Formats: sequence, C-alpha cells, structure tokens
Amino acid sequence: MVNHTSVIKNPPMKKFVKIYKTLTIEKCFRKKQKDPTKQCETKKFGAVGSGMFVNIVKKYAVVLTSGHVCDSSHEIDINNPTFSFSWKQQLLVQNYKNQFFEGKPILVEHATNRTADLCSLVVKGLKGSNDDIRISRQEPKSGEDIYYMGAPQGIYHPPSVLILRGVYSGKIDKLVSITSLPAAGGSSGSAVLSLSNKIYGVVFAVHPGFKNSALIINYNKVKNFLARTQKMMELVILQQDDT
Repeated sequence: MVNHTSVIKNPPMKKFVKIYKTLTIEKCFRKKQKDPTKQCETKKFGAVGSGMFVNIVKKYAVVLTSGHVCDSSHEIDINNPTFSFSWKQQLLVQNYKNQFFEGKPILVEHATNRTADLCSLVVKGLKGSNDDIRISRQEPKSGEDIYYMGAPQGIYHPPSVLILRGVYSGKIDKLVSITSLPAAGGSSGSAVLSLSNKIYGVVFAVHPGFKNSALIINYNKVKNFLARTQKMMELVILQQDDT
C-alpha cells in the first residue's frame, strides 16, 4: 500500500531545466611550428546537467545548479609549458516547453577549492516568478524522505522529468552530505527537495561504487550561496536603475 503521508504533492516539474554546456578550446604550440597548419588545434566538448528555477529576484529568472555544470574552464592547464589555451563557453537552458534560452553565470564555486560545487545562472529572456522554488527554513534530518528532479544520462522529455526519491542519511563533513538517491551523469545540479518542495541541497556527485548514493552539497552551504546570489542580483538591478 502507498503511504499517502509521503506522497510528493505537486512536484514543480515546470521549474526544472536541463542545461547544455559547450566548451570550445583552442590549443596552440607556444613555439612556432614548421607547418603553420599544425600550430593550433580546436576542439569542442559538450556536457549536460540539471537545474532549478529559484526564487531570488522577480526581475530575472535565476537557476541553481552545480559549479562544474556551469564552468569547467578551471580544469584547463593554463600553465602547460608546451601549449597555450584560449576558450569560449556557451550555456543553454531547456525548459518544460522545450524552449531554449541562453544562461549566464552569476556566481560559480568549484569543489576543487573546498568550496561548494555550486552555480547560479541568469536566464536571458525570462523573468522570475513568485512560485519559483525556495530554500527550506531548516536542514534535513537523518532518515527523512527526499527527492529530486533530474536528467541522469541526459534523460528529459519535456514537460515530463524523472523524479527520483531516496533518504537523507547525514553529513560527511561541513560541505557534503550522503543520501540514498540514485544518480548518474546529468544529475549534477539537481536541487534536492523536501516532500513539501523546499530546497535541502544540490546533487553534485554519485558514489563511484554504488549508483544509489548521491552526494549533495549541504543545506547551509546552499543557503549561504543563494543569499550571496541574491545580493549580487540586487546590486546589478540597482546599478541598472541608476543608469
């Protein structure tokens, strides 16, 4: 029998987005080559992730996702003694209407610096909404049912999105918590929600030996990150109003 007290009521599928990242890298020899056609090489790399519209400011639509979904340029070896690198990146956000919009990073953090693997994006062409998703007023408790909407392995068929459930197990450290949520590549950036649709954390990795154990950025880190995003957006709006 279904335990109706644990049913997800009105999952906010319209607030989910799939994010497409394209990174174009030009690699050139630092020393001139005899054959000029082999001086430089250009390659494109693509990846997908998940995100959620969050309630930050009404004037702009803001998406919460993972830092590595937004930006992977920090992985380029700019100190390579043989090659120099230049790159450009494009982010596209796909919504439940199967529309695509350009995304521009507001604030990005990478886990490699022992900061939270988080990113906030402004989505050009859309405005914020009062029913965008908010951070919870309290952190999750061990044993609590949680869920996320995501695009593992890139699976997304608008307007339907995969809903994946699990249990919050607890904190590993100040940055990361462990769960029994299933995840795969493409799940990164998914907002982890309470059954009342409030944000508890963000999926950023999965245990390499057990795919039903997603790692998430802790509640307090996400709460702080969203507060800083809001301050940055309010400053942008204030500067625009003054011009």
